[in-house]
Amino acid sequence: MKTRPAYVRGGSLPLLFSKNLTPMNTVQKYFRLNSKHMAYLKSIVESYEGLAVLRTVDPEKGIIEWMIPPDRLEDAEELINSLREEIPIEAVKPPGTPT
Repeated sequence: MKTRPAYVRGGSLPLLFSKNLTPMNTVQKYFRLNSKHMAYLKSIVESYEGLAVLRTVDPEKGIIEWMIPPDRLEDAEELINSLREEIPIEAVKPPGTPT
C-alpha cells in the first residue's frame, strides 16, 4: 500500500513526509552550530526549495538534522561547504550513536 503524502506547513513538502511526518527516502546528516546561527541557516536552506528539511534535535547543544532527498545530496553538501565559510558548522554523529 502506497503512503499518501501529508502536506506540511502549507503543503510545501508533500513528497518528503508520510502522514505521520516521518522522513521517507531521505539521507539524514547531523551538524552542530551556535544557536544564534540557526535562524539564518534555516532561511538559507529553505530558499533552495526541495533541498532539505531542517530539524532542531538538541537546541541546547546546537544539534540540527538535515533530511535530504538522495538526488539533492550533492547540492546539499555543496551548500554546507559554502556556509562553512560564513558560520562554524561541525558535522556530528547521529544522536544515540556510540562515541
